[in-house]
Amino acid sequence: MRIRLFAAMGLAIGLALAGPAASQDSEGVKVSRKSVFRYAVGAETIERQAEAQFVQMTRQAFQKRALLPEDHPTVQRLRKISKDLLPGATKFNERAKDWKWEVHALNSPQINA
Repeated sequence: MRIRLFAAMGLAIGLALAGPAASQDSEGVKVSRKSVFRYAVGAETIERQAEAQFVQMTRQAFQKRALLPEDHPTVQRLRKISKDLLPGATKFNERAKDWKWEVHALNSPQINA
């Protein structure tokens, strides 16, 4: 069984578009410069679009009975990982503290995270 995973507000996209570019070294992640893409589209626009897409995707998955239940081990594992990672999101984008984070998992032949 393949499980498609998604997180609210598109962490990777949100950090890439609205946050600074980063480089990694042996001591962790070092912020080297601000991303040039952060000015291409306003943060509010990106956040609204990401939230609308998330709601639509979640609704469709629910209607197809594709969402894994809250007590599913995969859902629990993903939420634990997210809980550990999300506090670091504000290092790259201060706006992340105001995002409404949700983590869901669904059955799908498509691999996506």
